[in-house]
Amino acid sequence: MTPQLLSRLWEEEHGATAVEYAALLAMIFLAVVGAVALVGEQAGQFFQNATDQFSEHGL
Repeated sequence: MTPQLLSRLWEEEHGATAVEYAALLAMIFLAVVGAVALVGEQAGQFFQNATDQFSEHGL
């Protein structure tokens, strides 16, 4: 992209374009995927620990 094009896009003050909505959606998607990956791993460890405890006590 040329500097003139970037400057023109940066100064544009009309309503949001589809590109801006797509970028926003992509950021939200990445945040959700990251949160699910983090929580999913911790939840998996929690349930594995619970299963191990039940096994140790013969349940």
